[in-house]
Amino acid sequence: MSPDERGSYYAGLHTESLAAAHDLARHHDFSRYRHLADVGGGSGGLAIGLARAWPNLSATIVDLPGTTAVAQHYVHEAGLGDRVRVMAADIVNEALPGIL
Repeated sequence: MSPDERGSYYAGLHTESLAAAHDLARHHDFSRYRHLADVGGGSGGLAIGLARAWPNLSATIVDLPGTTAVAQHYVHEAGLGDRVRVMAADIVNEALPGIL
C-alpha cells in the first residue's frame, strides 16, 4: 500500500481497536502488569486504549516498518509518547529484539 492508502486503511480500524481495548480493560484487571507488547499492533489502538485505562501500564507497538508511522501518529495524537513506544520489526522473518 502507499502511505496514503495505509493511513486511510488504519483510520478506519483505529476506532474499532480503541473500542476493543476499552472492552478488554473493563473485563480484565491489568493493574499487576507494567508493560504490554502489542505485536502486529497496526494503528496502536489496543495499546493506546489500554494505556489510557491503566495509568501504570506502558506499551510497545511492534509492526512492519511501513506501518510504524501510522502508529506513531496515533500515539502522538493521544499524548502517550512517554508510555507507548513504536518499534519497527518483521517478526515473521527476523528475531524480535528485546522490548521490555
